[in-house]
Amino acid sequence: MGRLNPPFVEWMMGLPAGHVTDVPGLSRTQQLHALGNGVVPQQAEAALRFLAPAAFGSVLCDTHELHATGNRR
Repeated sequence: MGRLNPPFVEWMMGLPAGHVTDVPGLSRTQQLHALGNGVVPQQAEAALRFLAPAAFGSVLCDTHELHATGNRR
């Protein structure tokens, strides 16, 4: 049976190559531990997009739209 490969986990999480695996002095176990405790950036963004309007109202949504489109309402 194969072993879990830290660069593969890094890739699956959508992190840049070497984000964790190029940190000097980390063992394979420490790399996997760090990756296991990490946050998948795409999931964090999705959570913020879903939760921010409820927490901050339309002010944040309007500001985001302004930055995303460059248009003012």
